[in-house]
Amino acid sequence: LLLAAGALVMLRGEQRIDYLAHQAVIAFAGALVLLPAGLAAWWLPSYATAALAAASLVPACALAFRMQRRRVFAVGLSPKWLWTWAGMVAAGFAGAMVVYFGIGRMP
Repeated sequence: LLLAAGALVMLRGEQRIDYLAHQAVIAFAGALVLLPAGLAAWWLPSYATAALAAASLVPACALAFRMQRRRVFAVGLSPKWLWTWAGMVAAGFAGAMVVYFGIGRMP
């Protein structure tokens, strides 16, 4: 959301629409990769859930990064956009894992 807000302010016209629309596509594609692991997590013990989360995050992040890289260069943005996005995604996933395993799976 922070990067989308930055895009609203910093990008203009078609560049803004193109970039933000593709962000929705990237989020949807990444969620589809994570969906099977998310569904399986309900029935697995926490150590298996952690392993499955790690195993599914790698392809989800790789797909999203590849899609983001293509969009950043197609729109003509600086590579800083790509690395800012990657940092925000990593921080978001780390926060989600802390909440899930720290609070959500408390005995």
